Amino acid sequence: MSTPAPAAPPTWDLSEFAKLVTDKIGPTHCDAMLPALNSIHPKLERSRSHSTLALGLMAPHKGSVSNDPIHQAIEGMRMLTVANEQSAKFVESLTQASDHTVAFAQSLHATADYLAKAIYLGFDMRGRHGATLSDTQVGLKNVAKKMETRPALAPVRVAIVNYLTSPAFVYLSAYVNTEKHHLAVSTSYSLSMSVNAVSSGGLQLEGFTYSGATYPKKWASELFENAFSEILAHTIGVGRAASDYLRGLPDLAPLAPVAAATV
Repeated sequence: MSTPAPAAPPTWDLSEFAKLVTDKIGPTHCDAMLPALNSIHPKLERSRSHSTLALGLMAPHKGSVSNDPIHQAIEGMRMLTVANEQSAKFVESLTQASDHTVAFAQSLHATADYLAKAIYLGFDMRGRHGATLSDTQVGLKNVAKKMETRPALAPVRVAIVNYLTSPAFVYLSAYVNTEKHHLAVSTSYSLSMSVNAVSSGGLQLEGFTYSGATYPKKWASELFENAFSEILAHTIGVGRAASDYLRGLPDLAPLAPVAAATV
């Protein structure tokens, strides 16, 4: 008996969303939200590019360690010696990888702002729902807050709340805001022994405290792998909920034909 093929992952059709806004809310509102909508995918791609570049820069400096404790100790000392010597190539790679790690987090975090603007403007929340926010106030948290008293928007609000409370977004928000004030990426090369005693040397994000919460040290590679997939999934979830809401609205009445001028 053949095994059924795995289901394709869910997607959010941005072109369809733009058409729904045009048909259900109006073309002027679509024009207003398009710059934000069209920025979501490039920001996601840019963040992925930064993670790839960071991992590529550090890859030549990674080593492997056998299960032999003595070998582990010797290899660890060798790597630490390389770090202490601060060879020009190593330091250059480390600095560039650190910059890419910060840029990854910033780009990925920024997709939330573009998503919020696309929904706020696409739904015409100011005009249709009386939800007034200034340009600087339009973020997912404030948009979700404005949806609390509007039952028709409840499914979209639930998707946004799930996004905001996801471990990846909570960490990214804290990290990006901390990074504005001081370096949150370790500038020293570390050697981590995993369960299988294989080294995973590379950039490590320093532990930090933000708004009373403490965040432990984290390997950059772990952030790259987990945060991107989680943020992407929640972006799609919010987008699909937004499209579903628009599908349930009646189409705009066609414009009445303009009467011919008489003289």
